[in-house]
Amino acid sequence: MDDTRFTWEVETALPDRRNALNFELVTVRDGVASIAGRYRFPDSDVWQDVTLIFNDDGVADRIIGADAGGSGLASIGLAEGGEFQTYRAMVTPDGRVMREPGNSYTWRPGALRYDQAAAPTGTYQLGFLVTAIGGTTGFESVTVAVNNDNLDPTLRGYVDPDWGFNFHYPAVWFDVTYFPDDDWLQTSNAERTEFIFVYPVYAAAGQSPEAIAREALGRFQATPEGLAPISVAGQEGLEFTFSYLSDGQPFVGRGFAVYNAALELGLVFAAEVSDPARLDPIYATLRDSLTFFDILSYLEADAGFWSPNNEIEGVSFPVPTGWNIVQGDPWLFYTPETPDDSGYFITGAAVAQQPGTDAKVVLSSLLAQAAEIRMDYRVTGSEVYHSVNHTWETVLFEYTAPTGQAVAGRMHVTLVDGTAWALWFEAPADPAEALMRGPFDVMLDGFMVEGAGQ
Repeated sequence: MDDTRFTWEVETALPDRRNALNFELVTVRDGVASIAGRYRFPDSDVWQDVTLIFNDDGVADRIIGADAGGSGLASIGLAEGGEFQTYRAMVTPDGRVMREPGNSYTWRPGALRYDQAAAPTGTYQLGFLVTAIGGTTGFESVTVAVNNDNLDPTLRGYVDPDWGFNFHYPAVWFDVTYFPDDDWLQTSNAERTEFIFVYPVYAAAGQSPEAIAREALGRFQATPEGLAPISVAGQEGLEFTFSYLSDGQPFVGRGFAVYNAALELGLVFAAEVSDPARLDPIYATLRDSLTFFDILSYLEADAGFWSPNNEIEGVSFPVPTGWNIVQGDPWLFYTPETPDDSGYFITGAAVAQQPGTDAKVVLSSLLAQAAEIRMDYRVTGSEVYHSVNHTWETVLFEYTAPTGQAVAGRMHVTLVDGTAWALWFEAPADPAEALMRGPFDVMLDGFMVEGAGQ
């Protein structure tokens, strides 16, 4: 599970939107939308627990329930005039989920449908229910105030919690998406003739908006023209136009460049179209809806235990928030301790990247280097560890620290495309088991080499 970010689009599912009946909890899993409930045939008092399944158009087309023998699931033949009643899930303070009957709908073929609609103005409880493999549950919620009065249904909003801004774009366009290979944000219409882009320019301290614009557009051999000062959402910047060819198709664009001093980041916001007549309205939507927020205050308010790795390119893994980072060779260390003047600490995790074609060979080499500087070093076991994303050759070891403390550790190595990735964990023997089953295992299980297995 990745607990770094949860996003609610401030929408809810509205069955039979034409008649605006009720909002319901629709579960979408592996692309299949469903509602849990119960069903009874016309003129019957017998209810049967079922799951209502929607097709790709949002139309309810079948109900699944227990088969006649009660040993499996099967589609139930539905009769017009039958009653489907949703279940409303209520979560108790101790995390138990209780189901109670909710709204009722009369079954008519093709009549029951749902669509995503903006959540009505009001106060909501966003709940987070976590269920462990053994069945233990935990629940927490937060109160959120929503104001969707005077909402323009032709537009959608995008909020960027990394760079601190939000803006509107046409509701029928694709979702705003970050493309890591190109390093930009993009949304467009289905025909891909109209776009909104956001281009980041890093290490922009001291750069003028013009320099930021030229660096961003230089990616595709475009040059900013008609430069003019502009103020957008309280930020001073530089507006410009540009043009280029994409697969032989001419495009025109208009954008502006701003500098975020807190992040030392330059940003270029641009509308780009193949039909020049469409440029002004799309650009106006972007420019007039854009707002900035204090991203550092937002990040400081994040009280989560985990943060994403931002130090090593090509991999992602969670790191306990607030742990100190110590640069080594070839290791990068993370520790909850404050290293002494010589840089020494005991408890920590480390990540290294090495060339290699045999995980066991790399592991033996790294362990040999570690053993040279450790007193009473001894191997206590070895195993193959299967994490969520990778398979690791693993060695467990112990040694005596200079302070006289007994220390327990593990080292793991996995191979991906001719590169060996190593994770190394150590802690005083007494709390080591809790750390191994806590932060250390989470870091290992969450470790993922980008593009692995693709």
